[in-house]
Amino acid sequence: MRTPAEIADCGTGGSGGGNLAISASASSVSSGTVVFSNSNNVSFGMNGSTVTASAGPSGYSVSIWKELDYLQTWNINTGIVSFHRASMPVYLSATDAVLLNGFSSVNGSSLAGSYTQMLAIYTMSGGTANLAASGSRQVSWTSGSDTSASSEYGGMSLFRYRTLPIAYSITPGDYLLAAYVSTALSQSVSLVGRNQVVAEIAAYDGIETKAFLDGFMTTNSSAFPATVAVSNVNYARVGANAALFPAVMFRGTS
Repeated sequence: MRTPAEIADCGTGGSGGGNLAISASASSVSSGTVVFSNSNNVSFGMNGSTVTASAGPSGYSVSIWKELDYLQTWNINTGIVSFHRASMPVYLSATDAVLLNGFSSVNGSSLAGSYTQMLAIYTMSGGTANLAASGSRQVSWTSGSDTSASSEYGGMSLFRYRTLPIAYSITPGDYLLAAYVSTALSQSVSLVGRNQVVAEIAAYDGIETKAFLDGFMTTNSSAFPATVAVSNVNYARVGANAALFPAVMFRGTS
């Protein structure tokens, strides 16, 4: 790499005092100070009269990203917020979240009904997770068994992809996801995702209270807590239901 003195000599055959023009894309400069700006995972520095550059790990953007696989189904328990630690490897401006779930009326198709599905994203700092964005949607239907009617029980029940709005710019990193479903009237709602099949009996090495792992927290409110502490006594990390979490697809623009 040339030194500033060598660059200055370029236009005069080594005698100094010449002009140098630098062009990049459609822009150019022939006087003043040229600044190397950090961007696109490339950082610049200067060691004496030598310009240095280092490239960090690059990320890429996607329009759809799915967390967890569609492995199992289970009936939801009202009053429970499920948490799941997720590592986002890509950039995504999410406009909605997609869940695969189904419902059936306990009393058949003669009754109308509804349930509300909610999802939240938390950022993590040390032992605290802070609510960053959330979205919710009420799914409701009228009585009837017409399978072609999108507003009737017959046309809305069973397992289907259902979206809910969420606006969040996701960057690569670790997050805590939270899901909650509340029901009304007489229906059973089932989620599709990952269900822990081996029940952890109790903590052993204490990692459960030092780092965010999968788990659920019981709550008496339909709202997501603003903060969640990893040491929160209500944040259950053991037991048969500790790792219940629905598969989530984030959809948006890359």
